[in-house]
Amino acid sequence: MFKPTVLLIYNNKDKKSFIETTLQEKDFQVVSLIPEKDVYYSETEPDFLNVFVEQKIHLVLLNPGDDHLLECLTLIEFLKENPWSAPIPILVLGGRDSTFRCEVFRRGAIGVVSDPFGAEELIQLIKAVFYQMEILKPKNSVTGLPSGTMIDQEIKQRIDRRDPLAVASIMINHLQFFREKYGFDIMEEVVRELALVAKVVIHDLGSGDDFIGQMDFNNFILVSTPERVELICREMIEVFERDFKLLHYNDEDQKNSTMIYVGRDGKTRQVPLISLAIGIASNEQNPLFSHVQAIHSAQEVQRRAMKSDRSIYVKDQRILMLPEQSKPEQNTEVNQG
Repeated sequence: MFKPTVLLIYNNKDKKSFIETTLQEKDFQVVSLIPEKDVYYSETEPDFLNVFVEQKIHLVLLNPGDDHLLECLTLIEFLKENPWSAPIPILVLGGRDSTFRCEVFRRGAIGVVSDPFGAEELIQLIKAVFYQMEILKPKNSVTGLPSGTMIDQEIKQRIDRRDPLAVASIMINHLQFFREKYGFDIMEEVVRELALVAKVVIHDLGSGDDFIGQMDFNNFILVSTPERVELICREMIEVFERDFKLLHYNDEDQKNSTMIYVGRDGKTRQVPLISLAIGIASNEQNPLFSHVQAIHSAQEVQRRAMKSDRSIYVKDQRILMLPEQSKPEQNTEVNQG
């Protein structure tokens, strides 16, 4: 079951337990940070932003208390200026002063919950935020690709029509290391380039109604047919490897075919270059009952592709057997670029 992840950044510790308990009882996952203890925005910006990458945050809750209103406004501005955190909605808890509330909205937060507030009010507002984000932001802000409910609807319609269906989950492997060395702006450019590759390849090789969407910053979803999906994935890998993979690396990394960088601990590391990791699920051998199942199945086999240092796609070849039938060995088909 999907559980949205909420990042709670608080100075007002009095409400911390109440907020965490309220969210967890409604099946939200909660990540808590105390600013003065866990993050120092100007000094360790990558450490703080790594939380958004690693935890896949869906909503930020700021609980500043009356003594940290200025810091709250500064943090909102910081989050909205960064390409990784900018698309994520921000709710501010508390704040009775009307000037502060206006400034919260001006800097990019989506709402303010005034004190005092109860559990039901908080949950209903959070649900309204998620609904609003789905309706008002159907496209990814970086690539312009369809996102959110548009992906779900595309898959659901094909399942309802009982069309031949293949769903591929596509990501740029090792992107977190690339980001640490070359920065967020260059990483954002790489993501745009992958979106461009996908659009061109689908236009050239797709059936005319193939679909590419973006679930989050580094998670693309291709919707195609079993007969075309592998051709599209092979061509995406070939174009990415030939024209884009080395584009933003310096001469040393290109020459070594590996990336050398100094980590935040001061140690020199050697890590693989970026590559594509693709997992494919289809109804060729097994039925796909929902968009959730289709995407989950593709992402499940994608984990095998993520173990490779090369661009690769993995196709789910598992066969669903009826209870009276013997169960065959599960297998996947692996193809490298």
